[in-house]
Amino acid sequence: MTPPLSRRALLRTAILLAAAPGVSYAATGRASAATLPASAVWTLRPFQLGEVTLGQGLFTTSTRRTRST
Repeated sequence: MTPPLSRRALLRTAILLAAAPGVSYAATGRASAATLPASAVWTLRPFQLGEVTLGQGLFTTSTRRTRST
């Protein structure tokens, strides 16, 4: 049976995985992360805060609780 995963091993692995794209870029000079191609149908426009609604979730519950006090 394998020993349980320690915090130190978990953090070490997370740091190595986070640093891997940077090392790859430094070695090749090219970014290795996949990027989405720009679509001709995508348009960006500014919006007013009134046009945005927050769905059900932790943030909505917290906001309502804060506003009610």
